[in-house]
This record gives sequence, C-alpha cells and structure tokens, in this order.
Amino acid sequence: MKPPSDSLHSLIHALSPNEKRYIALRYSNEVESHYVTLYSIIEQQEVYNETEVLERIAERHGSVRLPMLKKYLEQSLIGILCDYHGASGSSWQQARILFVGKILRNKGLNKMTGRLLRQVRSAAEKDTNALTLLAANNIEVSFVNDIYGLDSSAIQDALYTEAQQAIKILAADVEYVHLQSTAQRLMREAHEGQEGRALRELLAHPFMQDGSPITFKQRITYTSIRSRIHVLLGETDLAFHYAQMNIDAWESSPSFRDEHAVSYAGALTNYYSRALQATRYDVLDDIHARLQQLSDESHELRLCKFQVLTQLDNVLALLKGAFHDSTERLISFEARLAEYERYTNHYIMRSIRAGFAYVFLLSGNWSDAHKQIAATLLDTHALDHVVTSMRVIQYAALFELQLFDLIESSYRSAKRSTRTKSKMSDHEKHMLELVRTFMLARSAEEVRAVAQQELQRENALYKELTKSDAMLSYVLRCWLLSHAQGTSIAKVSVAESPGRQL
Repeated sequence: MKPPSDSLHSLIHALSPNEKRYIALRYSNEVESHYVTLYSIIEQQEVYNETEVLERIAERHGSVRLPMLKKYLEQSLIGILCDYHGASGSSWQQARILFVGKILRNKGLNKMTGRLLRQVRSAAEKDTNALTLLAANNIEVSFVNDIYGLDSSAIQDALYTEAQQAIKILAADVEYVHLQSTAQRLMREAHEGQEGRALRELLAHPFMQDGSPITFKQRITYTSIRSRIHVLLGETDLAFHYAQMNIDAWESSPSFRDEHAVSYAGALTNYYSRALQATRYDVLDDIHARLQQLSDESHELRLCKFQVLTQLDNVLALLKGAFHDSTERLISFEARLAEYERYTNHYIMRSIRAGFAYVFLLSGNWSDAHKQIAATLLDTHALDHVVTSMRVIQYAALFELQLFDLIESSYRSAKRSTRTKSKMSDHEKHMLELVRTFMLARSAEEVRAVAQQELQRENALYKELTKSDAMLSYVLRCWLLSHAQGTSIAKVSVAESPGRQL
C-alpha cells in the first residue's frame, strides 16, 4: 500500500542544509511552540505518519487542531525561506507569492507550486494584473514541461487545442489582460513542441488577419500576440511592426491606457525589446519619453521604469557616443538597488551591468568596465547571451588593463582542459586567440597591423557577430579601429556612433 503523502513533509525534506540551519536559528527562541515541535517531528520522519505526529504532539502539548497547525507551520517556513533567499517583507502580496513559487518549483514541489499559482492567478485576474499573470505563466510552463515532458504528444496536442480556443475567445472580445497572458503562454508552448507549425496555423486564422479586430481592446490583444508569434518565428521586422501597432492601439484610448498603466508599461518594454532586435534605433528616444511619463504611483511602475530606463539610458549613450554622465548614472543605479534588486531577476540585472560595461569600454574607462563585466559573470552557471557576450569582450578589457597573466591563464586552461574548452563559445575562443596575438606583439606598430588585418578579414569576429549581437559587434569594431588608427576608443566611438543622427 502506498504511504500517504503530505505537502508539509515534502517541503521540510526538500530543505537544504543551509536552509535548515537558518530555520533552526529563527526557531531557537520558540522551541516550546506547538509548530516548532511539529517541525521537529516531521523532520525526523522518512515517511509521513500522521498518527505518530498526533501522538507525539499530544505527549508534549495535549490535544491540538493539526490541520491549522500544519498550515501555520507551512506559512512560517515559506516566510523564512523568503527572507533567506532575499524576498523580505511580511505581506503576502502577489510578487511575494511568485517568489515562493520559484523557490518551491526549484525544489521540485510541483503540487505546492500549482496551488500557489492558482492563488496568485485568481488575485491577479481580479486586479487585471498582466505582468503578474505572465510571471505566473512562466513558472507554470517550467513545471508543466517537467511533469509531462516536451516530447509528450498528448500534452502538446492539448496545448495546441487550447491555443485554438484562445483565438476563439479573442474573437469574442473578452477582457484583454486575461487573454493575453493565456494566449502568449500557449503560443510559446505550441511553438516549442510543434516547431512553428502551430504558430503558422494560428497566423492563418481569419481573426489573425490585419483589419479583422474591431475594438481597440481587440487591437491591443491582436497586435501583442502577433508580435510575440513573429518573435518566436525569428521574424524581427514583423515583430517590431506589430509591437509598434500595439502601442498605437494603446494610445487610441488614453483613459484605458492610464487605467491599465502596468500593462501599458509591459507593452512599452516589449516595444523596446523589439526595436533593439530590429535595430530600429530611431524610435528609442520616443520610447524613453513615454516611459518617463509613466506615473510613480505603484511599485510595479517604479520597478519597470528602473529596469527599462536604466538599460535604455545605456543604449542611447552607446548609440550617441554620450558618456559624460556614465559614472553618475552608475552611482544612481547602485543607490537604488536596495529598493529594486530583490524584485529584479538575474538576467535583467546582468543586462543592466553589461550595458554599463559597454559604455565604460567605449569611453576608455577600462577599470570600471572590467568591474561591470566581472559582475555579470558572477553566476558561473548562467549561459544566456549576456554572459556569452561578456565572456567575449572581457579579453579586450584585460588587454587594456595589461592583465596579461589572466589572458595567458585562460588560454592555457582552454588548451589543457577539454572541459574548459567545451564551455567556451566559438566566438570566445576566437576573441581569446585574437587578444593573445595582440599581447604577443612586440610593438605598437605590430598591434596596429594585427588590428588592421582583423578588420579586413572576411570572417572577422565583429562581422560574424553583426546579426546575432549587434551591440557586441559595434563595441568590438570600435576597439579594433582604435588600435588600427592609433587613437583613443572614445574618439572612435563618437565618430562611428550609429545613432549620432538621433
């Protein structure tokens, strides 16, 4: 007979040794409490035994209402976990519940995660909070895929059917915010399992044709979903086109836009991302102005402005060659971290740091550039495109700071260790070889010759990066030009700035 399961037992036995030590410290002054006794009993049980739990608690505290005591202990443990992992505060707001969901999800406690997500979804739908719904969807997708697997045809067929139903709901003009979060999740999942077939069929749906939506709410939803679909299909120009149409739809009803300011901020964030991907730098100043105009009435709006405007300020500085206030902006950013860091995921934080690194590189501030690069590479397990970009450009900063021993160490490690070499991207290997050639040059003239040769090569690294990482390509090209011309990189970046007409 299968022993009964218990979510509290699962949670306690999923705790890491460090988490248990922290919990023991927090409970050290409450050892006689009913719930601390319950924690101690369950921690000792390999298999949950409720009869034993009741007997042992009764020995110390007499009769208790076990369901209420278990619920209290569960909330207490989750609150302590939030404090341990950096989500301080005692109120059970949506952001806090999502943070808990991530902790439980990472421990493989899918049933508990699902219960919490239903709670946050219900609260978010009442408040029409699109950003919270989308965050909940992202967690839900990860554990649904864990349970069923991406290779399961049954789950993919179900997702595809649900995606078709979402389009029917769209045609019925339900509240925009509920549909968008659901539809975007379904588009993504259908894409992952069907390799684009589902997306193409959805695009062919009569309602997904230009001109079909009637109300401005439908236009908002339709353009947002179409932009997302084209992102998944790698069609950056079309993704930008529909993101731009989405903003136009929002602006067609100022009262609705102001009433749903958080969702509008999310639309502006998407518009900014699509503009960067499509290299439509001409709209960035307009996006910056729209973001500045958002009110500071809610924490979510302030958080969005902090995250996106910080990144956008760096991009505009790079494009215009305007580096005069870079240090002041970094100081301001660091000062505001205390308020926003716990709500900012690691990827966004790395993106912000990378932006500062690029700005300092192009201004010739190699020391600060190196510090920001190092900050993006702190998480040795992260392998997103920000990390791979920083791993490439780090060698330029090391060369300029004359940290030749670190360059040589990386080179020898890559040559000696198959494991180290396998972790390097082809672009990083190329950059390491190039910078080592710079390092071995015996004079400034030889360095200039190496830089000129690299600029003229048909398969030069900066050329290979043009489509996949335009910003890294631009920074690398400026660095090579500064050595080829024998001038400062700051002068080169101003002369070469792709956005000097902005």
